[in-house]
Amino acid sequence: MNKDGGCAVTKRLIAALEGGGFSYILHEAAAAALKQPGQPVDGLIEGSDTIVTIGGDGTILSVAARAARAGRKLLGVNLGRCGFLAETAPDEIEAAIEKLAARQFAIEERSVLKVDYCGLTGYALNEMAVHRKPGGRLVDVRAYSDGSFVDRYYADGFIVATPTGSTAYALSAGGPILSPGVKAFLLLPICSHALHNKPIAVPDGEKIAIAPASDDFECCLALDGIPFSAGKMSDIRIEKADFNALFIRFSKHDFYERLFGKLNDWSQGK
Repeated sequence: MNKDGGCAVTKRLIAALEGGGFSYILHEAAAAALKQPGQPVDGLIEGSDTIVTIGGDGTILSVAARAARAGRKLLGVNLGRCGFLAETAPDEIEAAIEKLAARQFAIEERSVLKVDYCGLTGYALNEMAVHRKPGGRLVDVRAYSDGSFVDRYYADGFIVATPTGSTAYALSAGGPILSPGVKAFLLLPICSHALHNKPIAVPDGEKIAIAPASDDFECCLALDGIPFSAGKMSDIRIEKADFNALFIRFSKHDFYERLFGKLNDWSQGK
């Protein structure tokens, strides 16, 4: 809601949905601003077939894993800076809803991480990240893939990313970019204190384990940038979820054209 001043884009979306004969549920924040009934995210996902987000990629990420787990489609209206995941712009809303009504769209599937940690299970579209506790000792972990030792990492943190996440936090941490069709996950440290530590891609069919190499440090675990757990470092189990995120696409994307166009815009402050 912070990016949609005065709910102008939300109002435009509502008008397009009503004109197309769609029923809809508003998120409670937008509903409060418009003085209409609304639902929290979980209620919105449960009662909808398609989730339309208005904002940047962060807005999409805030609901993507939950929507994916429920089998809901995602359509992003971009109000953000880069908009790697969003499909349409505010001035294209009416055309987008017309295409939805005519079912003139394809579904692009993106893999999702399943993360098990200290009895908790969470999901991430972009990445799982372990950070050292503020003011605490560095993260000291061993990584394994399908039981095989990969490397020991002594660093500010550690990331396991999907191809989708390779253009996000993992890219900022020095990782390579993976095309969405690559069936792999990235393992990479954040500011490693060992010069030999380099990012590595492993098949997404393998099960990844991140284990503490020492027992005297605390960490913070985040999924898609959202805090998940904190405390003494314990074993983390990561694998590909048995469902994918489902993105509505109105035209076939040239991944490389889109990628470098977005990166160039970003570097120029657009």
